[in-house]
Amino acid sequence: MRKIFCVWMVACVALIITGPLFAQKAQAPAARKAPARPVYPPRVLAPHVFTPINPYLDMLNITNIHDIGSVAEKDSSYTWARDVSFRSKVWYLNIEFKPLRVIILDLPGRDGKLQRMPVWYLIYKVRNPGDVFTPVAKSLDAQAITLRKVLTDVGNHPLLAERHYYEITSSEENLRFIPIFELVTLDAKQLDPATKKEKVVNRRYIDRFMPLAVSAICRKEDPGRKILDSVQMSNRVIRPGEEVWGVAVWSGVNPTVDHFSIYVSGLTNARKWFPDENDPTKGVYKNKTLKLNYWHPGDESPVSQRSDAFKMGYSGVLDYEWIFR
Repeated sequence: MRKIFCVWMVACVALIITGPLFAQKAQAPAARKAPARPVYPPRVLAPHVFTPINPYLDMLNITNIHDIGSVAEKDSSYTWARDVSFRSKVWYLNIEFKPLRVIILDLPGRDGKLQRMPVWYLIYKVRNPGDVFTPVAKSLDAQAITLRKVLTDVGNHPLLAERHYYEITSSEENLRFIPIFELVTLDAKQLDPATKKEKVVNRRYIDRFMPLAVSAICRKEDPGRKILDSVQMSNRVIRPGEEVWGVAVWSGVNPTVDHFSIYVSGLTNARKWFPDENDPTKGVYKNKTLKLNYWHPGDESPVSQRSDAFKMGYSGVLDYEWIFR
């Protein structure tokens, strides 16, 4: 009995001594903090790294003159339904972009396995200038009426006499950039299985949603700055005076292409009326779109492409231009 009591006493003492140690050991993993991730400041870029783009908005871009087709074709005596000026509030975003580049990454393919593939990408930044073209309701004075009549008689556009209908005002309106980056090849080559010869095949590539590629691009370009993909950019509201960075990415582009263009939509709501060639009372509106022109020496191997091979513009073609599309 005495022996059992001694054993019981030893066990109690051991439990009292080691109990707190077990408790501390059990709490240690919960109290241990994960190592802090390094915080990088945004990189300071050299001058002229970004290429600024002028939106070139003027009266011809934001006023459309055409017939009210549904009325004019019913009765030719309705002269008020012809050459009607259609005006609307027009906003725009300033855009600047870095040189087009390529990065080679190991990304999951369609079968789920990692594949080495080149990803073309374009870093850009958009800014809301806070300036909006706003229509101002004013009547034409005698001088403007005379000028309009003269210009109309000689067959010129009468908008020169209507400039005072518009003014540029500062706006506190938030804007949203819903980007559409479309890369169109002009002379890519592809082997024809039937003839076993190469043929020119022009293809269109839309900016893709590739989070893994965007993360790798951000680490390479500027790990201290938030760079948004097109989906994130679409969900972002840009306040007046605010600047936001983004990136457009493409994969699977034919490596043999020498000349291609990138069309950027969503930078402005300006549009233009284009009448139907067969029926002037009908037509379509086309949106103002930025077109970037590139030259790139073709390469048979996709993974051997280099970023320094992309050049803007080529013989007889501008670096960029605004079109209606």
